[in-house]
Amino acid sequence: MPIPATPLSTVISSVACPNDNRNLGPGGCPPVVSLTTCLNQRIVVPAAPIDAGTGTLVPGRIRTVKFNGGMAATLNWNMLDASGHTVDMTACDCSTVVPPAVCAYTFKLLITEYFGCSALVTLDASNPATGTGVISATIPASVTNRAGMYYAEMVMYDATSGTPVPVFSNHFYMLIMRDLLQSNFHVLAGPPTIPEIRLHLRDSGSAESYLLDNLRFSDEEIAACIYLPVQYWNEMPPPVAFFDTTNFPYRYHWLLGITGHLLGLAAEQHRANNLQYSAGGVTVNDQDKGDSYAKASFLRLTEYKQFVQRKKVEINMSMCYGSFGSAYGRGRY
Repeated sequence: MPIPATPLSTVISSVACPNDNRNLGPGGCPPVVSLTTCLNQRIVVPAAPIDAGTGTLVPGRIRTVKFNGGMAATLNWNMLDASGHTVDMTACDCSTVVPPAVCAYTFKLLITEYFGCSALVTLDASNPATGTGVISATIPASVTNRAGMYYAEMVMYDATSGTPVPVFSNHFYMLIMRDLLQSNFHVLAGPPTIPEIRLHLRDSGSAESYLLDNLRFSDEEIAACIYLPVQYWNEMPPPVAFFDTTNFPYRYHWLLGITGHLLGLAAEQHRANNLQYSAGGVTVNDQDKGDSYAKASFLRLTEYKQFVQRKKVEINMSMCYGSFGSAYGRGRY
């Protein structure tokens, strides 16, 4: 006899919802609402570099920090060694130094647009905090007032022998996202924001990728792919109309290039980890989507590259034409 089906939502609701705010697909658990204090919203910490495929930490990968444009913030930073492991900063903690002794160690935060097209900003940073080793740097709104992709470096200076010399540093990506508080917002300056990019890739949360149950792309992967379309534009002949990440004007095609490069990263991930295996009579190969990602990447990047070629030819041709006047033409040219 026919057996009535049980709605999926009924089945899931009968099971205790997880505490990690996962979405279990259609009819899944409602999101858990957690409140955070308004007092620490200006404190920014680097995003942990997590591999999307495995959900594990990748210590050696470059870190990324995000800021909304036109806002003042405080960056809290832990120094890492070349392998990505936290460095014990106890010996460089000057909190125990008693005047008139002078601490030999100082820290500064250096910031510039990724292609170095803007002036280098140097900000004072605190010495490592006792116990945690956290180094803090206050970033004024004037520094975040121009959206773009930036290259930053936290540097330790040693003045033991007199003149301070840099002896240890961490570099990282700094992404300043477009915001209505920016003075130049009306000119559409700066790259698409990370939420915009994720939206166009349906990668805003695990609810959009419930087979993976994770984000497909990390912040540092997105940051790396933001500057690549601009770099391609600048390196493609003819050498006309150079841009950086604060003033690249072709926003639709910029988004196309960013997402194309991200899909290329996903294709490389699947290509490198493609392995079919069997267990208990079940065959599994969850890293066999390399061709699909590669095709999607190729289509987007091809359209972007064709646009670059056409646009640069157009700009180059417009520079070939000019005019000259004549004293006998009564101002006509």
